[in-house]
Amino acid sequence: MSIETNVAATKAAKTIVDLAVETAAELPADVRPRFWGTVDDLVAALVAVTKTPTLTAPAAPPAMTDAEAKGFGQITVPERFKKHAGQCVDDVPLEYWFYLLEPDVFLDDVARYVRSDRIQAEQGATE
Repeated sequence: MSIETNVAATKAAKTIVDLAVETAAELPADVRPRFWGTVDDLVAALVAVTKTPTLTAPAAPPAMTDAEAKGFGQITVPERFKKHAGQCVDDVPLEYWFYLLEPDVFLDDVARYVRSDRIQAEQGATE
């Protein structure tokens, strides 16, 4: 296959992906994972190569031992956790820690937003 053919194929693929990204952005945030999963499944069914594994978040660290948890429970919550800053970890309601660990689709979208060409260009203009 020639370089020109490879370049054309890459441009065509990018056009399709750009369209999918625009389409996904118009969907409700809670539907987007299903959309991308379906796109992934459809593409995998069309190609003759083995499906590449989907990227996943890093595995959660192992649970603390009881002794580690007891010690950790006595440390002071850092300032960046403003609501409970200065308290001992054990004094913070467990619901708060579980809330912080929930997946946050909005923050995922914020991460994508700040990496967009538009925002990167604006950031470059202000530096």
